[in-house]
Amino acid sequence: MITLGDTPYATSPEVLVHEMAHQWYGDEVTPQDWRDVWMNEGMAMYLQGAWTAEDQGTTIESVMDLWAEKEPQLRSDFGPPADYDPEAFGAGNVYYGPALMWDELRRRLGDDEFWGLVRDWPAAHDDGNAGYADITAWWSEQTGEDLSGFFDDWLLGETTPARS
Repeated sequence: MITLGDTPYATSPEVLVHEMAHQWYGDEVTPQDWRDVWMNEGMAMYLQGAWTAEDQGTTIESVMDLWAEKEPQLRSDFGPPADYDPEAFGAGNVYYGPALMWDELRRRLGDDEFWGLVRDWPAAHDDGNAGYADITAWWSEQTGEDLSGFFDDWLLGETTPARS
């Protein structure tokens, strides 16, 4: 692994995967407001977790289990991912909670539908901006299921929702 000074994690394959995911989540569709940074950081983190699981020969569930251990404290310290403490911009709460949320949505919808929609969202909003209402309404519309409560619980709730 290439290291620059004391930053081996910053140049690790996991982080490179995360940053490449921003080509779609963060660059192709960017948040209208920094309150919605969870949209790009959460998905990039989730894709990083999926890659890590594959690379390590484990399951995405085992990666999510590790991340779930730290998420309640991050939410308590810095606020819900879509309603975070402005003094804590960029804290782990906008990464881990949304990554866990995407995994729960994948379990709920099934792999085929979920991964198809993960690809469709950036394509449908190419070179645009979106906010909380846009992405949550879009997922509800595409699935034919009212997911507003699901998103509100995960992104605006003071406590971490139970995982399946």
